[in-house]
Amino acid sequence: MFNLLKSGLVGVVIAPMLIVLALAVSCAENPKTTLQAKVIPEPMHGRIRIVRGETIHDNTCETVHPFTLSTPVQPGHAIMGSLQWEAPPGCSGGSLDTVTLGSQRAIILQTINPSNFGQDFCCASVTYFILFNASGTQSNLTVSSSNGYPFSPIGIGVMAEVSGLPSTAMVDAYNGNFTNSARTGNDALRSGSITPSAAGDFLYGFQLSTYAAIGALNSGRGWTTGPNNSNNGLCGGCGSPYEDEYITTYNSIDPIAATFDLSSGGGEWWTGIIAIRMQ
Repeated sequence: MFNLLKSGLVGVVIAPMLIVLALAVSCAENPKTTLQAKVIPEPMHGRIRIVRGETIHDNTCETVHPFTLSTPVQPGHAIMGSLQWEAPPGCSGGSLDTVTLGSQRAIILQTINPSNFGQDFCCASVTYFILFNASGTQSNLTVSSSNGYPFSPIGIGVMAEVSGLPSTAMVDAYNGNFTNSARTGNDALRSGSITPSAAGDFLYGFQLSTYAAIGALNSGRGWTTGPNNSNNGLCGGCGSPYEDEYITTYNSIDPIAATFDLSSGGGEWWTGIIAIRMQ
C-alpha cells in the first residue's frame, strides 16, 4: 500500500508483510513423524529477530527420534524449544536428555514432570533446550535417550530459530511449572518467576498441553506471540493447544514469569521461560 503525501514531500509507506509458510507431513504418508513449520519474517527489534518456528510430532517407541527440519537452521543462529515426551508401560526406561542439531549438541535446561509438583497422575514430561551459534546450514534435529532405553511419544515439540544474538550470549535463568488445575483469565498460566542478572535479557516462553480445551490459549500480558501457536492442537481434535511468546529486550532486573491467558482450565499444562543474557 502506498500513501502519497501532498505536503511538498512524497512519502512511501509500505505496509508490513507477514509471510507464513505451513508444512504438514501427512500421517498417512509417514506415520512416524509430523512436522509443521511457520517461517515468519517479523519486524527487527534491535539486533534480534525471530526467524521462524517449527513443530514436531512422533508417536513411535524408540531410543532415537530423528527429524528433518523443513528449512535449514542458518549459521550463527540459535534454536530453542520445548519437547513433550513420556515413557509409558511397554515403552519405558528412556528419557529425553539429548538434543542435537547435526553434530552440535544442545544444552538441556530442565525437564518438568508432574511429580515435581505433587501431581503424579500422568507420566508425560516436557524438556527445554537451547543451542547457540549453529554451524553451517543444519536440517537434522535428533532427540534421544543417552541410556539406550526407549521413550514415546514426542507428543508435541516446538522450536524457534533466532538470529541476532551476540556470540557472547548465554543462558541467564530459566524456570518451569506444571498444573492440571489451572484457573482461567488473563495470565492464568505461569512458568514460575526468574530474576535476570542484568537488564536487557531476551526472554522466551513456551506453553504445551494435553487433554485441553481447543481455542483456550493466548499469550500473556506484555508478551509478543511467537511463531508456534495453535489453538487446534497438533493432533487435530485431541486437545493439545500450544503456543510460544517472547520479549526481545527486558529492560529490568525485576522478577518475571512467562504467562498465558486461558479461557478453559481443563487439561494439563506445562509452562516454561528461558532468559538469555546478551553479554
